[in-house]
Amino acid sequence: MRKDDALKILTAKLAEIEQERDQELEGNEELREPIDAKAEARALTAVFDFLQNWRIAPTESLLRVFRRYLRATKTHAPIAEQGRTPRSRAS
Repeated sequence: MRKDDALKILTAKLAEIEQERDQELEGNEELREPIDAKAEARALTAVFDFLQNWRIAPTESLLRVFRRYLRATKTHAPIAEQGRTPRSRAS
């Protein structure tokens, strides 16, 4: 796959995450903060996976932040409590 195609896929994933967030917010305005946090975590994970798959070197500090907060044990991550199904590495 070319990098341009991968960027289009990443853009589509981010748009899908945003759309799902909007749907979850409908009628659940009091849950805005956890819904936003879940969407942000999913978006950051998608970007991190893109950077890692294409071996694009972000600055070391950014990479450390991603690894610490997105790839650490999932027991403390709010999104793990949402019952998210694992992604395929091919996606």
